Amino acid sequence: MNLDKKYILIFFLWVILSSFSGFEYRNIKTQEPLSIHIVEIDPNKYEISPSLANDNKISKETVLDIAKRKKVKAAINGGFFKIDGRPAGILKIDNKWISLPEKQRAALGWDRSNTIFMIDRLDTKATVLLQNLEFSIDGINRPREKDERILYLYPFYNTYQADSNNLSCQVLSKNFFLAFNSEDKISTFLKYNNFDYKVDIFPKISPTLSYIWDDLDHIVGGTPLLIYNREKIFDFSSERTLQKFLTNKYARTAIGIKENGNLLFVVVDGNDYKNSVGLTIDELRDLMYDLGSIYALNLDGGGSSTMVIDDKLINNPEDWYMEEVSNVILILKKIILLD
Repeated sequence: MNLDKKYILIFFLWVILSSFSGFEYRNIKTQEPLSIHIVEIDPNKYEISPSLANDNKISKETVLDIAKRKKVKAAINGGFFKIDGRPAGILKIDNKWISLPEKQRAALGWDRSNTIFMIDRLDTKATVLLQNLEFSIDGINRPREKDERILYLYPFYNTYQADSNNLSCQVLSKNFFLAFNSEDKISTFLKYNNFDYKVDIFPKISPTLSYIWDDLDHIVGGTPLLIYNREKIFDFSSERTLQKFLTNKYARTAIGIKENGNLLFVVVDGNDYKNSVGLTIDELRDLMYDLGSIYALNLDGGGSSTMVIDDKLINNPEDWYMEEVSNVILILKKIILLD
């Protein structure tokens, strides 16, 4: 993407002349027209944390309502979601699994101390551990299809109803239960009480880093990967998105990691032909690259694209309506503990 030269000059003058305090917001407008909202943070001074709508529920809530309730500095919308509020990709919050990916798509992962940030395309494998045996499971915290094994983790016990015709529910511990077909061979082993489960993560671009991904506290899924290790991504086919999702101009939300470790949060308004038409994925990738990202990921967009700062809606959502979302990324002042 080529930004209007005048605004590029203004952007670089801002970088040179401003005194970066650890949190900066700027709005770039172009003649196309576009309205681009950018927040840059220093993770030594500000931290980020994912949050579900209404905390421990599968539901939806506006980014503004979540930000106000959490009393944070800023917030943007997070990963994709189903109509009922279920995450449509990988999601892990405070070391608790909310959702597993259905496709090998990109995600951002980080630790609770905000010292490690990673982006890669991910696959996962979930298993239930019974004695010395491992049994694969098909998913977590979602409706069960025929012959599937689905693990439900606290506090989502009451989210889904059991199908008495084709389902057995076995409480494995006070924190989770397993749903499966009553004829499943796993039922033979339910007399044992020392059950557990694990989720293994398989990064596709840098597989040797799986041990780091396994230890990260937070993971938020998106699609597609835009930039990896300073290289622009041009082939998005492995993430299996719709072509029009890539090539049509929409409102977009993205997150980037800069060379100096700072984080970029970008929301581009769309579907407004007088003020901001939106971007294609190729244009978003080029924008994130021009802003200095060495890694970048597209998050949910369209009507979900929302940026809130100091309890105020900053961008202009599509159709001037703030859509409720499943999850968000919060930005809050870092508490520095003195020795």
